[in-house]
Amino acid sequence: MIVRWPARIQPGVSSALASTLDIPAAICAAALINIPKALLPDSYNLLPTICGEDNAPQRDHLVLMSGMGELAIGSRQWKCIPDLAVADG
Repeated sequence: MIVRWPARIQPGVSSALASTLDIPAAICAAALINIPKALLPDSYNLLPTICGEDNAPQRDHLVLMSGMGELAIGSRQWKCIPDLAVADG
């Protein structure tokens, strides 16, 4: 993801885990719109991380599913891709 907001974001690279599902929560936070968690249950506010805040809360894992039904669970160091055929679906 590439983000540009010269007044708030310094150039750099982050290794934070992120999903496209996180974009709505970050945009709402940037626009100072308070959205109840129930409306965006899977969206994580990455704005503190994007803005380079010290000790910004970060995801420790992601659950990923492709459009083909393939499943993966990832962290900063590991990615598990289970064989769903062996796991009986």
